[in-house]
Amino acid sequence: DMVRITLDDIIDNKSEIVVKKQKDNGCVQKAIFSDTEIPVLLTGIENAIFKGTPYLMSSKIDGEYVPLQFGSLKNHLEALKAKLNMPFRSEEIRLAYTHYLYVEQKKSVEEIQEILGLPLSSASKIIKEAIERVKHVDYNEKNNGIFYGNGNTPQFS
Repeated sequence: DMVRITLDDIIDNKSEIVVKKQKDNGCVQKAIFSDTEIPVLLTGIENAIFKGTPYLMSSKIDGEYVPLQFGSLKNHLEALKAKLNMPFRSEEIRLAYTHYLYVEQKKSVEEIQEILGLPLSSASKIIKEAIERVKHVDYNEKNNGIFYGNGNTPQFS
């Protein structure tokens, strides 16, 4: 969804930048940027204005700027697996991030729903699954010694 962000989706509140994007599922996804993130976002905004494109991130195809074009998700995951020299699935990233938002950041279900741009029922299911899977790993770590990680990052079974 981030590749479809336009300059109209960005609100500069001076101390923070808010990005709100209407998703195809009817939800609005919201991200708040502050501190060291602001100069990076401002650089992207300036580049878009200079190029004359409404897209924060764009590709030039046939002389026209369009939303940034990526290869398939599978290609990106394969590249990450090769770089990290370990297998993983995008689901693990989604669950770890959801767990972090809920447990570490103490975000509410409604806040997570807004961050992920999901219907409330989907956000609730993802939170439940993330908590259950992390508890399962914690149990394995304590009882069977089956845990690969430093204890700080959730590992999923």
